[in-house]
Amino acid sequence: MASHSVPPEIAQRVIRLITDRHTLTVLARTTRTLQSAAEKKIYDCVEYCHHPIVYSLCMTLARCPRVAAHVRTFILNSPNRTRDRERDQQLQFYARQVVENPAYWEAVHRALLNLQALDFLYISDPTFANSWILEPPNAANFGLRTIELRLYLPWDEHVALFLDTQDRLRMLCVAEIAENVPLAPLANSALPNLTHFEGPLMLVDQLLRCPITHLKCPIDSEDAVSLLPLVLPELSRFKKLRSLCIVAMPLEMVSSSVAALSLSCPRLKYLSIIPWPIEHKPRLRILQCLARLAELTIIELDVTHWMPLLAGAQQRAFAIELRMVLPRLKAVFFWNRHERFVWMWNPDDVEPVRGQRAAGGHEAAGGAGAGTADSAVTAAGEELDYIGIEGWKLTWSQSHWMAHGTTWKSSV
Repeated sequence: MASHSVPPEIAQRVIRLITDRHTLTVLARTTRTLQSAAEKKIYDCVEYCHHPIVYSLCMTLARCPRVAAHVRTFILNSPNRTRDRERDQQLQFYARQVVENPAYWEAVHRALLNLQALDFLYISDPTFANSWILEPPNAANFGLRTIELRLYLPWDEHVALFLDTQDRLRMLCVAEIAENVPLAPLANSALPNLTHFEGPLMLVDQLLRCPITHLKCPIDSEDAVSLLPLVLPELSRFKKLRSLCIVAMPLEMVSSSVAALSLSCPRLKYLSIIPWPIEHKPRLRILQCLARLAELTIIELDVTHWMPLLAGAQQRAFAIELRMVLPRLKAVFFWNRHERFVWMWNPDDVEPVRGQRAAGGHEAAGGAGAGTADSAVTAAGEELDYIGIEGWKLTWSQSHWMAHGTTWKSSV
């Protein structure tokens, strides 16, 4: 009987057009060329919540290196809540069953050892008791080297040993630090390519040797509040830092914190989330400090505590105030509880006003408090183009969780 085969390039084209997972599994059982192309797509992204089926999947990855070699993304998360209460309860029941079973985590550990081509790893353990699954049995021959890592596990000696092997890692998110034990240190040569970090403020000291460019830390505990004044001056050791996000900064610490970071991080291009004072004098002190950040282009402000809430044209007034001291400012984000409003500086969409430099250095058209002069002038009587408050546009707004914002990662 004649054998039927499909050329590899045809198989890849066919598989590329198919999005249904069941169809892919059927095609994987037809010919070897279709099997290879289909398996590559099926296992490229492995994303599951904690469930008994994950045990079987992990055992397959552990026993079959050929299949494990296709995995680029591995996500193991807790079940998300939906509007279907009955289904939610069922998924939560399955999750509780498996996360309390040591054999389940052993299977996950064995699967991870085989993921030699991984680019993104996301592990969530609701029990916070199984960080050992990351510890390499032999660091010298450990093949799991990912580019982005999100760990909802406690930072302990197991996590530290794993991170010591991650010479490809660029983005790291850590949820917690192990309690009642000394902070597990990293090796001096650890994480040579790490540029993005999101996690507890206490861990910043561990990363001072890394080329960090983007940093996000929550102030969510008394320890973090006490550490903030000590950590901010140390940020000067991050020579390439250009994006800084501090979540839930106490209002009473804003003035001193902005003063410290304006000295330690003068090259910031993005800064958030700054609780904006209602009183004029504290605001003026902050503006004086922000003036040191000559390259700042994006700033996010928290105005949740304002009563009445800051909205509409009132937000534009503060955007104008900020651009008086930040000439490169392009966007101002205002947070009202869970609503985020974005004001963008778009001078190209506004017809400029033609004015002249008056004797004494003041413009004949408009003033510095209203907008900005887009072309510099040096002599009295020289013409210039002036953009007023119309240069600020409310581009979009959306509902969001302040602590979950991701603008800090990609805006600059």
